[in-house]
Amino acid sequence: MVELLKNMAYARKYFFLEDQEHPVYHEEDPSDVLSEMPGLRLKFVESIKVDPADNERHLMALNGAVVGWTRFEKSLRAYRKRPEKVIIHEADWSDTSLLFPVKALSLEELTSRELVSMYVAIIQNEIYEAIFSGEQFIAWIQRSSLIRNTQEEKTGLNMDMIAGQDALLAIEEERHRSSQIIVDLTNKVLEQNQALQKLQRINDSLENKYQNLRASKLGKLQIKYWEFKRR
Repeated sequence: MVELLKNMAYARKYFFLEDQEHPVYHEEDPSDVLSEMPGLRLKFVESIKVDPADNERHLMALNGAVVGWTRFEKSLRAYRKRPEKVIIHEADWSDTSLLFPVKALSLEELTSRELVSMYVAIIQNEIYEAIFSGEQFIAWIQRSSLIRNTQEEKTGLNMDMIAGQDALLAIEEERHRSSQIIVDLTNKVLEQNQALQKLQRINDSLENKYQNLRASKLGKLQIKYWEFKRR
């Protein structure tokens, strides 16, 4: 059952590019493939948890709702960055400048829109940025084909700063991932300890009952009977 996420101790973004037949497994039963899948392709999904036993398996969420367990094989790892207004650098525009558009867009349409860069990714050894118009994702555009907003450049925001922010975000997210694995392992140890403590309490209770019964009149007669039988 899809449930609303209230707290995310660990989360990282992926741009979903898997095929429609790509298996996604039920959250509560990782062996059960979901029969009905929401449209995920060309959407940003979140990995909110990694399977401690298999770090390639991710618990995936879309818009804050759990979808299920999956492996990201074709999907892009998308790194968050500070939102920036950008414009198209027409002189550097080429056939490889634009990837994975949600719909066919001409260069004229792109230049007429107010565009904002929100994520970065490495695609075919090149840096691309996820471009939005308002809240709508438009496409991935090669960084060399973009020009930063002039006003933002005056604030001292430059490419090196953006790259540094991306790296820090990546490190922070990996730290969250490691922390989550430690938490999961700790919880398992605690569960095992609790189970052992429960068994110990049961054993102590049985031992106490046995000693009480042994000291009773009926118990003494039973012990004498056993001793007689062993002769």
